Amino acid sequence: MMAVEVFAAAFMLVAGAADRPVLPPRGDVAVTYRTTGAAASLIPQGMPQGISQGISRGGPAAGPADAPGQMRLRWSSAGKLRLEAEGRPQVLLLDTSGPSAFIVDSTLRSAISVPMKQRDLDAILLTNADITRVRQDRVAGLDCTVWSVHARNREGTVCITADGVPLRVEGTVDGRQGTLTATSVDASPQPAALFQIPSGYMSFSLPKFGK
Repeated sequence: MMAVEVFAAAFMLVAGAADRPVLPPRGDVAVTYRTTGAAASLIPQGMPQGISQGISRGGPAAGPADAPGQMRLRWSSAGKLRLEAEGRPQVLLLDTSGPSAFIVDSTLRSAISVPMKQRDLDAILLTNADITRVRQDRVAGLDCTVWSVHARNREGTVCITADGVPLRVEGTVDGRQGTLTATSVDASPQPAALFQIPSGYMSFSLPKFGK
């Protein structure tokens, strides 16, 4: 999951508030991003480091974690998210209402349940952060508002459309810099099956790590 390491986005804010962006997206959407730099911040902070690194790097054989790449982020109107990394068999399924998260591996036909707490969504939902409106911009042919975001371990800017779609993210997470820039946006309905563990997959649960 990817240079998302900057992906600040999150998606639990009061929709429509004048001084806050709308998040999560108001409807189904799939966004393809070009990524550079640190790319794992969409992976919840509660996820064990070895797993998050394995996904962001595509496993031991994948190259540097900060190498440029591509990822797709799908949202359902129910607040569910699917994150796909280019050329990798793992996807992250995240439900912001739980919250709950699963790493699904199509090669191993397995799904690993990842322990999560509500604060693990901060980077995705821009919760517990100071946010300031900066200017208007245009990315991937769509208008968006640039917001400056400052939080405990991350800062940068996010350009978000009026209906809650993040189009560009630039900044640092734990001192590591990265960017996400949308190259295409598809607002067509997303099949519900994409946000579910496929039938027949083995399910595992990870023990809780840290506090």
